[in-house]
Amino acid sequence: FLFYLVVASLFIPKLTASCSFGRQTATTIILSTLWLGFVCAISFMEAWLKFRAPFVPKALALDIGRTIFPALNSVELALCVSLWIRSKVALTSMTASLWLLGIPTLILASDVTFLTPKLVHRGKQVVFEYIQRQTGESKAPYEDSLAFLELQKEFQGKPTAKTDTWHVVYVALEVVKIMGLIFFLKTTL
Repeated sequence: FLFYLVVASLFIPKLTASCSFGRQTATTIILSTLWLGFVCAISFMEAWLKFRAPFVPKALALDIGRTIFPALNSVELALCVSLWIRSKVALTSMTASLWLLGIPTLILASDVTFLTPKLVHRGKQVVFEYIQRQTGESKAPYEDSLAFLELQKEFQGKPTAKTDTWHVVYVALEVVKIMGLIFFLKTTL
């Protein structure tokens, strides 16, 4: 998170120093476009494409997702914080565009604190159950790994994972987040 925050807060403004329509506006446009690009690329391209790969088991796709989405949240947090820092906003001077920035900010807060941890937990449970169903040589590489032992400690003897609706909630909120970022960008221009 700190690495991304430094890049977003220090290096991007230096790139916009000679922009004709203002450094502040250019920096805001770049930061919000990057945020929008990351969300679109990961949530709406990478995420569903990996489940369409013919030779990737669902459990492996979920295992990849439980690694990627917390990383996406870190990048999003850095970009979001940078946008708020760049806005130099006091609560008394909220403009329409900053209210629009509040929408993706609140959704990101729910992602980081609630949805992503819930989905990561579900992904770990599905991965554990997948490995448990493997036999012989296909199970051997997993059994001695530290990651599997941690999963075993967390899920051994627990009931089978049920289908959950949190993925649907996550996708719906991502759509709202994207719309908020698009409208924020539009009001910035």
